[in-house]
Amino acid sequence: MEQQIAGILEQADSTLFGVWFLIGAALVFWMQAGFAMVEAGFTRAKNTGNIIMKNLMDFCIGTVMWFLIGASFMLSYTDPATG
Repeated sequence: MEQQIAGILEQADSTLFGVWFLIGAALVFWMQAGFAMVEAGFTRAKNTGNIIMKNLMDFCIGTVMWFLIGASFMLSYTDPATG
């Protein structure tokens, strides 16, 4: 019985992690759109396209760098035998 409960809790923990991860990703995505709108409002109309492209490149490069560096820190595996 205890093993079943432990299995259920482990699965719920994994599901909760996935949901939280997706919510955080969505918030970052919308935050980037907000930054683009704020910066576009502070520039002249002729430079708006450049600002939007800069924000898009920030998002694209940031996503790649997160997968290369940040994900390894966030999802790092710790061997239980060594601590």
